[in-house]
Amino acid sequence: MKIETALKTFFPDMLPAGNISFKPGQIFYGKVQQLFPNQLAKIQIGGQTIIAKLEVALKQGEGYWLQVNSDDGEQRLKLLATRESGVKDNSPTALLQQLSIPNDKQNRMLAQFLMSNPLLLSKEEIMRAGELIKQTKNTPLGLQTLKHIVQRGMPLTEAVFTSLLTARNDVTTGTLLQSLQAEFTREQQMSGAARELSSFLQKWDQENGINTNKQQNAEDALRQMKQAVSRLGLFYERDITDPSINKHEINQSLKPLLIKYIQEATPSTTSKHVAEQLLMRMNGQQLLSYENGPIQHIVYEVPIQFAGYNTELTIQWEGKRNESGQIDPDFCRILFYLELESLKETVVEMQVQNRVVIVNVMNHSPMLKEAAQSFIPALKDRLLQLNYQLSAVHFKPFANNANNPMKKTYERGNSAYHGVDIRI
Repeated sequence: MKIETALKTFFPDMLPAGNISFKPGQIFYGKVQQLFPNQLAKIQIGGQTIIAKLEVALKQGEGYWLQVNSDDGEQRLKLLATRESGVKDNSPTALLQQLSIPNDKQNRMLAQFLMSNPLLLSKEEIMRAGELIKQTKNTPLGLQTLKHIVQRGMPLTEAVFTSLLTARNDVTTGTLLQSLQAEFTREQQMSGAARELSSFLQKWDQENGINTNKQQNAEDALRQMKQAVSRLGLFYERDITDPSINKHEINQSLKPLLIKYIQEATPSTTSKHVAEQLLMRMNGQQLLSYENGPIQHIVYEVPIQFAGYNTELTIQWEGKRNESGQIDPDFCRILFYLELESLKETVVEMQVQNRVVIVNVMNHSPMLKEAAQSFIPALKDRLLQLNYQLSAVHFKPFANNANNPMKKTYERGNSAYHGVDIRI
């Protein structure tokens, strides 16, 4: 399963909507939900509400473009009105005209997106967002990437945007690795960094070939997954500062080799372009990982080969960090998304509460439950050896998004923002 598909299906809004924090110059779209005495009104911003004091006449049920102003330390909201007749103040076009932004298709889609999503951006940020959106062929994905950047408080730069976009597109890590190796075989002359990287990829491919020719079990698959995580160097920036980890081994992983090669490569080569895409995808996965208070979320993708079949394993961890800085193994949730040769799209969720484990397996095959029964006792025994108790294993088909119980479980609720006196 691709990273973007997994995020949409099970984590449609990965970030909780916390209290709104206004900064001067920010612009947003708000809808007047209810009018109260003393010129007070409840204004909806996406899924959240604020209580504001009105100094201009606004209509209940109507939406407006508003801008945050600062006056003697007090935050106020200014109504943005269109300067041309025939254009409604609550339309996407009104915002573009007010900010003197070109009224083209991508900018209209951006303004429409801002109307339905609680994103607070300055005029400069809206213009910058429009430029970034135009660089992608997939505008809806670009808009979702913009939302992720703003909600996370990341800098709205091309590097961050492109990395996140690359991590969420359809081209997997395994595909990029194969493409990079293919490009190296076509090049007549290669730098030292290119030869080093090519040799690394060849060795990895050869070892996968050895795995293909032998019977694999679950422990072999787990070992291969751990090796793949280590070889990719997904946590290179963290590991390089850890005195307990061998620095030579770290520098021989994929990520530092990619960085070294990109710095030395000729700008026009196709192999450099593929290497940059691969590095951006890896960086994007790091950006998709985040902390929400004591809860740590980690997302990464690992190319693996199991029983001769090349596939991609996307892993999402969620849990609290313990005193040593590691995710607490007694209380966590782990999800595995992968495409299998016969079973096709498969998701395995493992919930751990006080070392009691519940496993949920989602797949479209009606035969999977019966076929898997003989493996459950071995799974229970293996977990018991690791001091975990298997409570249950459930098998279920994928539900549509509207009735998906997984989606309902993992969606983050919106918290309302109350008690704010803002003048409009």
